Amino acid sequence: MADRAEASGDDRISALPLDVRLRLLSMLPVEDAVRSSELSREWRGLWKKMPSLRLVGLEQFETAEDLNEFVNHLIVLRGHLPLDKFEIEVRESELAQPYPCTNLWIQYALICKVRVLGFFGEAGFVDNIQLTVPLVSERLTTLNFSDVDLEKCSALVDSKLSLDFSSCPLLNSVRMQHCSICVNKISSKLLKRLCISSCSFFFTTISAPGFLHQVLFH
Repeated sequence: MADRAEASGDDRISALPLDVRLRLLSMLPVEDAVRSSELSREWRGLWKKMPSLRLVGLEQFETAEDLNEFVNHLIVLRGHLPLDKFEIEVRESELAQPYPCTNLWIQYALICKVRVLGFFGEAGFVDNIQLTVPLVSERLTTLNFSDVDLEKCSALVDSKLSLDFSSCPLLNSVRMQHCSICVNKISSKLLKRLCISSCSFFFTTISAPGFLHQVLFH
């Protein structure tokens, strides 16, 4: 059957609805999704419209410099089309500042109006990933961080060092695992779910009147 379809030039995948093709591309490793542009004119640049961009499991990049170069080139090619989900995973490096572009990548996702944002560092190397970009988004609903230092993306609120999510009015779920969150206060008006697992933090006041579910593990 496949031979007959190939012989007749019947490209059934390209005939699928656009949303189905985009979801299929989202399931592929990102490098393969980009290479789909080589299939035909109908597929050229289609990967840029994928609803999610998952940069995880990229073990083929042996150095932080290689990964930095790949991701930076990828987002330049993609432009600022909207994103539903953006997830990125980085690994340890012997360099003092292995991933200098991490804040740029998060800022890019926020500019693309991402709804679900995930950033996963290398286990045990929290100091290597220090986030400083302000978390400001009118569309962000879910935030997942692992093995990152969040102290420097905090701000002074009423003379207290605070992780303030008030600039993300739709944010309702936050998960932080193996992170450094040494702040005096975590605040959000609409946050419903907060999970802090195996994080480094001192006594922290949590102000979130909309809480439905809270899990705290030191």
